[in-house]
Amino acid sequence: MFDPARSVDLYFDVVLRATEWPTRDFSVKTIANYLGFTWRDPHPSGAASIEWFDRWLGTGDPAIRQRILDYNEDDCRGTRVLLDAIRKL
Repeated sequence: MFDPARSVDLYFDVVLRATEWPTRDFSVKTIANYLGFTWRDPHPSGAASIEWFDRWLGTGDPAIRQRILDYNEDDCRGTRVLLDAIRKL
């Protein structure tokens, strides 16, 4: 599935090499926000999600687990918003 001959890295192969955006950087979160998508979490970040996961492992708190699931779902949806915008270019 991830064989380079059969896949494209949306960020490295397309966003960085073939597009320009009127944003401060080209991160998926920044561009998706520019395109109108918002994450449910007020401070979404991959680094924070690692910390949330560590806390969930230690506590088993279902609210932390849900925060992780929401963040990951929003990351997928934000990436889809970006992909759809690129396809329209």
